[in-house]
Amino acid sequence: MSKLLLTRNADSVAVSLDEANVIKAFVKNNITNVVLISEEDGFRKVLEVSEVIASVALMSKVLVAVTDLASAETVYVNKDRVSNVYDENAKAVILLENEGTNLEKLALNEAAAVYNRLVIAKDGEFSFLNDSFTATPNTVVLDAAEGDQTAKFTAGVVFTVFGEGDANDAIFTVVSSAWTTVTTITVTETPIVNATATGYTWVR
Repeated sequence: MSKLLLTRNADSVAVSLDEANVIKAFVKNNITNVVLISEEDGFRKVLEVSEVIASVALMSKVLVAVTDLASAETVYVNKDRVSNVYDENAKAVILLENEGTNLEKLALNEAAAVYNRLVIAKDGEFSFLNDSFTATPNTVVLDAAEGDQTAKFTAGVVFTVFGEGDANDAIFTVVSSAWTTVTTITVTETPIVNATATGYTWVR
């Protein structure tokens, strides 16, 4: 279990936190606040620490930076405590596990697909923007701005394509890939619709 080694702001005492217990972190009155579940009693508590929030985020393997829709402030949420993410009025809403069986609803200034891409990047996996899906032949086309990504799509690699909650979400297996002005990936499965659809590719 990963640890966050921090300094309590009130008295400069060193504190070691299990990352799994952290719910989120944010800045309030220029002080980094870490919201966590207490190991002693299981209740939610807030720890004010001396470290700047960027340092806490760099130390962490689970905290993902998002933007709170209401305040426009950056909030770092524990990706492993997000139980659901969905779009509402083109913006993501995430449900964070809290104390007991309670869930915290947090509206973001990002779309659900953007949140998903942030999580993928945090996991250290590859994520690319898609231009389209084509049913004949079975291809997925990557955005030209991403450059030649054919080396990432060798035969047999499994990857996930997802849009913003659309019908194109699917898991594909690579047959081959080629580069011209875009990266075109031939897959074993037929994409769900024969139409242009934007989205993201997640390569595990």
